[in-house]
Amino acid sequence: MIRHDVVEPILLEVDQIYHLACPASPVHYKFNPVKTIKTNVVGTLNMLGLAKRVGARFLLTSTSEVYGDPLQHPQVETYWGNVNPIGVRSCYDEGKRTAETLTMDYHRGANLEVRIARIFNTYGPRMCIDDGRVVSNFVAQALRKEPLTVYGDGKQTRSFQYVSDLVSSPSHQRAHIAGHKSRFTCAHARTFPCWWLRRMLFPSIIQAPTAARLSLIDRLVHRPCS
Repeated sequence: MIRHDVVEPILLEVDQIYHLACPASPVHYKFNPVKTIKTNVVGTLNMLGLAKRVGARFLLTSTSEVYGDPLQHPQVETYWGNVNPIGVRSCYDEGKRTAETLTMDYHRGANLEVRIARIFNTYGPRMCIDDGRVVSNFVAQALRKEPLTVYGDGKQTRSFQYVSDLVSSPSHQRAHIAGHKSRFTCAHARTFPCWWLRRMLFPSIIQAPTAARLSLIDRLVHRPCS
């Protein structure tokens, strides 16, 4: 195994490149926004340059955040999004949008074989307890016997997927030959409101007076349930 920062160039001989580098949690990517966008832009350029040099296939893991605060639900791959370019989350949203642009420009200009996987809300074992997204927040609050916090009225929807379903998906995409569809959405076909997620995660404690109590926070937050 090689430990390396993708912001710095690297010379390797490889057949396939899976470019997954970038924090995905709002807590983590907002901690150092400049480093986040450098990873998405400079890091992607370095990996695309490597793929071009050695003739490797290239997979970029993108995100549902490329749609920003979408005006269309659910989002289809032809939808271009509604993104704030100067917000506190823009380092991630716009960084991934730029990474997608670079990937497709290398595809068109250098005939590079590429895939873009737009990953939605993924959950499963080994999530960080301070991840800051709705599934880990609910689990952490339940373990601490705190009310489960939902921002707004809880009716905002998300498409959730289990991690094992996700990891099998890019491998299948990478097996497709050039000329096939190059963008893929990695998400459940249905969307669910945040209040439903609480009920799905904690059916056995739904009657518990403390651990399963729902706390609605009435404030405007950019994509608060992500």
